Formats: sequence, C-alpha cells, structure tokens
Amino acid sequence: MRGLNVGIFGTAVKSEHIADFKRLLVAFQQCDLTAVFYEPFARGCAEQGLINTDVLTFSSAEDLQQKAQLLISIGGDGTFLDAIPFIHNSNIPIAGLNFGKLGFLALIDAQHLEQAIEDLSSENYDIEHRSLLKLQAKSPIQKPFALNDITFRSEGFGVLNVDVFIDGKFLNTYFGDGLIVSTPTGSTAYNLSCGGPILPPENQNFILTPIASHTLTVRPLVVPDTSKIEVRISGNEPQFHTTLDSRTLSLHGEQIFHIEKAPFSVHTIRLRNQHFFDTIRAKLMWGQDVRKSKV
Repeated sequence: MRGLNVGIFGTAVKSEHIADFKRLLVAFQQCDLTAVFYEPFARGCAEQGLINTDVLTFSSAEDLQQKAQLLISIGGDGTFLDAIPFIHNSNIPIAGLNFGKLGFLALIDAQHLEQAIEDLSSENYDIEHRSLLKLQAKSPIQKPFALNDITFRSEGFGVLNVDVFIDGKFLNTYFGDGLIVSTPTGSTAYNLSCGGPILPPENQNFILTPIASHTLTVRPLVVPDTSKIEVRISGNEPQFHTTLDSRTLSLHGEQIFHIEKAPFSVHTIRLRNQHFFDTIRAKLMWGQDVRKSKV
C-alpha cells in the first residue's frame, strides 16, 4: 500500500551493512513509504550520518501502534525477537531484514531487499500467525511472553532439578543443566541445538527439551499447545536464571512457574516466494553431499 507508515526497528548499522541500509532508504522513497524509526536506533543512525535528525520516531509499543501499520526489524533473529514486545497484541505485521547470519525469523536477504520492499508496499505477502508462550510466577513478570522459548538454567555447575506437570499430571523430574519450553517458531533455535525436533510454524504444539540431561533416556517431548505446563525448580544450585527469548531473569531458591499459550499471536510476514521448507533446507544445508565437495 503506497503511502504506508513503516516502523524500522534495529540496534545498530554495522559498517559492512551501511550500503545495504542506504539501499533500503532509497527503496522506501521509490515505493512512497514513510519510515518511522525506533528512537534509539534513529539516534545511532543520525550519528553515523545515515539519516537526518528530524525523522519520525517511536519509543514505545503505544507510540508505534499510533504511527505505523507495519514493522521491519533490521539485523538478525535476535533483533527480530527484541522487536516483538513493541507489537505485543496489536496485530501489526512484522518482517525481518536479515543483516545477521542464520536468519530463521529475519527472512529477507539484503540482496533482495528492493523486491521485498516493493512486495511489502503492494501487500504481495502472506501473514503467518505465530503462537507465543506466557510465563506466570508468584511475583509478576513484566512482558511475560516469548515467541521462541522459555528456558530454565542453572547459573553455576550444580544440577538443576526441574519437576514438570502437564495439565496437573506429573510428567518427569529433569536432572541436568535445565529445560527448554519451545514454540514451533523456536524449534529452530535453542531447541534445535539441544537435539529437539523441528516443527513448522503453523503446528499447534510446544516442545519440552532437556539441557544436558543427566538421565540419558530422557528425550524431547512434543505436547499440544493447549497444555498447561507447571514447572517446579529445586536442586543443589541455589541460583538459576529464566529466559524469555533474549530477556533474562536471575532467580534463586525454589520456584513454581506456569506456562501456557498466550491469548494472542504475532503476525509475521512471509513473502510469497518463501516457504518454511525452503528456509530450513537452505539454512541447514540439507541435501548437500559433502562427499562431492573438493578438499
């Protein structure tokens, strides 16, 4: 849609991406899009001489929702996750321009950004509804939602004991470094590195994946996303931390947490030349026969 206000979220523009950032600004002009920059990001870009100091900005979720109809994150998947609290339950669609490395969430490659911006301006894309996790504890948690995963990890070298109940029924006590509770979106993140399964983003499931389990027969478990998950923390290590995507809470002592599906979803943009299977095949280099590569 020409004349659209588009939020731009980022942390910094590295020197190797300055040329691509300038291409993005030109593409916005050509498609008659108005950029509304995240205020700290705008300050950094202005100091680099990339934009003027009088650009439109936003500084909060409420501010963004009043000024923009779409949001683009600039960076990698970490930047994309940092942008999620700004859209919260507003239904503002978000796309990721990949200035990072792997990029399962930031799907738009910099080399294709002109065509991508044209597709965004002409609404030539599909919306994926991505489920989130909601974390509750005895003490209120600010922004208690996670798009990728919620983790529980020991801070030292002690063993963390994690008792898990599903819908009120005891499942297991996990002994080890901790536990990951992941959404389908997060299945390609920490869950994957710990041996968990990959799920397409439209799956209606959560994954429980142990971290360095001391019980070798314990394996990742897929449960319906209607499940109510209770997590009780104890063990020899008095300090542990809980993460919600990239946000970390340091805690101590015995704690009880409740995890369930959030009452809203995040609307992510998928361009029509993209598919989840294409993404994992390319990013994970599936089907490449290393035996045929030259040494």
